[in-house]
Amino acid sequence: NGVLQNLCSHLLVFGECQESKCKKRHAFSENDKPRFLPTEGFIKFKLRGVSNPILYSIEITDHYSVKTKKWISYVEENNLIEQKLLELQEFMKIEENRINQDPLQIGDICAYFDSKDVKWCRCKIISKK
Repeated sequence: NGVLQNLCSHLLVFGECQESKCKKRHAFSENDKPRFLPTEGFIKFKLRGVSNPILYSIEITDHYSVKTKKWISYVEENNLIEQKLLELQEFMKIEENRINQDPLQIGDICAYFDSKDVKWCRCKIISKK
């Protein structure tokens, strides 16, 4: 049906799912592969937050590539991302810059206001109900 179902949380947490009628996804797809993050080798990181006992937020500081046998610094990339996020906040402060995207389509990149953190965030539409 073209809708990418969320991965099963039991699979992500425990490595397996024993619920026989689970409707969530139990296989990784190409969409799950991060585009801009290392997928091999080793990383050094800073712990930025703990959401719960199994969900952490980190900032990658360095990546060791087994292919190139070199450490790569992510500090410059992280600074660029921080700058872009600050630019998003400034851009979205101006009401004329906000466009109501209707109807939403799967795959759309949108912005929403997070009233808890009092900031604008980006998101990607992965399903419609």
